[in-house]
Amino acid sequence: MDALKLAMVILAAGLLASFTDWLFMGVINHKLYDLHPEVWREGRQERSKILYSTLWGTLGSAAFAVLGARLGVHGLMDWVFAAALVWLAGPAPLLAMNVLWMKFPAGLAHSHAAGWLARFIMTGALAALIL
Repeated sequence: MDALKLAMVILAAGLLASFTDWLFMGVINHKLYDLHPEVWREGRQERSKILYSTLWGTLGSAAFAVLGARLGVHGLMDWVFAAALVWLAGPAPLLAMNVLWMKFPAGLAHSHAAGWLARFIMTGALAALIL
């Protein structure tokens, strides 16, 4: 495994996914955040929250890229399949449980889940291209 190429995948995935996070988790269904305002924290220090959120998301992309590289995933379709499996193992059930147990609207869960799937597919596509 070439560490430099893997670092390139992780950095590119983190950068690109920050835009999809903005779209799926910030723009799409934005009005649904107002359904239960007591659930969400105040908007103070929003920059630092966005930065930490971006870093956590990049860590998710990094973990997926390293896992796929270590398991020998090759080819775009194999990476997309792996992305779907990782998504089904993590964010998808977690978000579904959030809807069941928290004041978390299903529409928000759908857009967040789509954002995570987009993140993993982009990471896989970059890995297929660069690795």
